[in-house]
Amino acid sequence: MFEPTVKEYVDAARKMDREAFYQHIGVPVLVAVTPETDLSLQSNPTKVVSIEETAASPSGKRNLDPEAAVFEIRPAQADSQGRVRLGRSEDNDLVIQDETVSSCHAVFTSSDDQTAVEDQRSTNGSLINYSQLPPGTSVGLKDYDVVSFGDVSLVFFTPGGFYEALHASFDAAAE
Repeated sequence: MFEPTVKEYVDAARKMDREAFYQHIGVPVLVAVTPETDLSLQSNPTKVVSIEETAASPSGKRNLDPEAAVFEIRPAQADSQGRVRLGRSEDNDLVIQDETVSSCHAVFTSSDDQTAVEDQRSTNGSLINYSQLPPGTSVGLKDYDVVSFGDVSLVFFTPGGFYEALHASFDAAAE
């Protein structure tokens, strides 16, 4: 399955203002973590109850790998009640072909501009900013949160946060 890359979104973001980009994309995204992704520059990471606080570094430019895959958190079918299922099985909305990802690993829900993720009692578990997400617990996500399913790590962005991260990436590349 082909997923668009950060570079394709950078090209689109260069041609649009923030509002137009928000209207164009309209949903949060997950960006694949690659060796080039700088995960040390998280701002205000989501905290998971009863798990130690993760370290956050001072704000700064955040560079995304232009070749990293981007997954839009969008239901594949209109009747999914806003739930977006992620897993290895082809009947999920977001399919990640990795043996450490369960058939139906996690579910994303959105309401009032907030996106949450819930582990579906997966075999290898889910992490938010490298802290275990207890099965059956739903946790709201913020821009730059690192969400891991098995061995696969992705960075979460709202549409506006993604726009800002894309601009920071191509502004940094121009310097």
